[in-house]
Amino acid sequence: MKAYLSLICLFLVVNVLIAQTFPVSKIMNNGPDDKRINFVLMGDGYQTAEMKKYKDDAQALSNYFFTKSPFKEYRNFFNFHIIEVPSKESGADHPGNASDEGSNPPPIKNVDTYLGSTFDFAGIHRLLVPTSPNTINVLASNFPDYDQALVLVNSNIYGGSGGFLATASTDLSSSEVMIHEVGHSFANLGDEYWFNCEERPNRTAMNDPASIKWKNWLVNSDIGIHNMEGNNCYRPHNDCEMRYLNREFCSVCKEAIVTQIYRLISPIESSLPKPNIINFTNNPIEFTLNLVLPQPNTLKIEWKLDETLVSTGNAQFTLNKNILTNEKHTLTAVVTDTTSLSRTHLSTGKGLSFQRSWTINNESTVATIPIENFSYNVYPNPAYDELNIDVNVSGKLSYSISNATGQILKNANISEGAVEKSFQIDIKDLPKGWYQLNLKTPLYNKNVGFIKL
Repeated sequence: MKAYLSLICLFLVVNVLIAQTFPVSKIMNNGPDDKRINFVLMGDGYQTAEMKKYKDDAQALSNYFFTKSPFKEYRNFFNFHIIEVPSKESGADHPGNASDEGSNPPPIKNVDTYLGSTFDFAGIHRLLVPTSPNTINVLASNFPDYDQALVLVNSNIYGGSGGFLATASTDLSSSEVMIHEVGHSFANLGDEYWFNCEERPNRTAMNDPASIKWKNWLVNSDIGIHNMEGNNCYRPHNDCEMRYLNREFCSVCKEAIVTQIYRLISPIESSLPKPNIINFTNNPIEFTLNLVLPQPNTLKIEWKLDETLVSTGNAQFTLNKNILTNEKHTLTAVVTDTTSLSRTHLSTGKGLSFQRSWTINNESTVATIPIENFSYNVYPNPAYDELNIDVNVSGKLSYSISNATGQILKNANISEGAVEKSFQIDIKDLPKGWYQLNLKTPLYNKNVGFIKL
């Protein structure tokens, strides 16, 4: 879930080991850090005497940020932290060597700041980038479990950048700049003005309505296929936050942000009972989900006993003896976000679904659990394009694949009766990472972890 810093280049290790620790505080707290998306802000160009200004600037940024959809609707999914990093001098470097300085450029400056923030990066005046390895060191030593790192630079000159860090100055447009840059850094969104045509969720060189990546939005919305200033590149909207400031994100960008939110955390924060295997005797058992709720709440809750829907709409379910007909059951809570901000269900058929399951051993009956003929082999592991599964099963068989947060990405029924066969699952469309394959029969669930390369 987290952007662990062990993945950073090895040449920074020595610097990490000697990095300083600084005061860290949480200015927006919506729950445990390991169950939330953690935005971590560092200030640059703030002297020790300016830390109150930094805190005020950070609070104003956080407050404004979560007024912008879809961050507004998913505010409860985030915590916002700040690290107080003092610099020797105020401001940021301005070498004055950019080709677009204009006729009245700001004064040339060489400022001693802790994160080494500079304008004119890569010859572009407004491109403001922290250049010091201290940036990595500060994160590693003070908040290594961040999900998105941000830098706020104490300068009234307009500028910012995306990438690994979302960066903005304290210019009057700073909050809007930061939101735009977070679009790049958090959701991999591209600029919707002409810069290049690297493929992004909201930018493409393809213009076929039947196959374009935002085809689900071409009906009943204001999304289209718009050419970028005469180049062979297309955007979904002409007035989006990723093109102009002080706009809303278009529907395609909102969906990309919501998708990234659910890649990082599940709306199921916790559940009771905690054990995965429950021995049921005769007393009713309460099952409860503790959910992280969007605002407005768009979560749909379904409780299923095996494949049968037994309850909807409530985060609590009481299991009674009268619905237990076998010696072993699986109780599953399925939580699906039905938000209109995403149309992923039109492509995948799954939507934004997450689940929590318990195995129920029904000890209220003296019947003997039947022996099931079920063997399987899953290979290769790790896998690139497909998984091969060999099975020998005496009853109905289905499978599902879920990611690390429990979101079901693929599922299908394989057989209705006794069968010995091999089948393949196409996983080319899955991002690289760890997944769980669940093979399910009327009596048992078999879980197999695998890695997609």
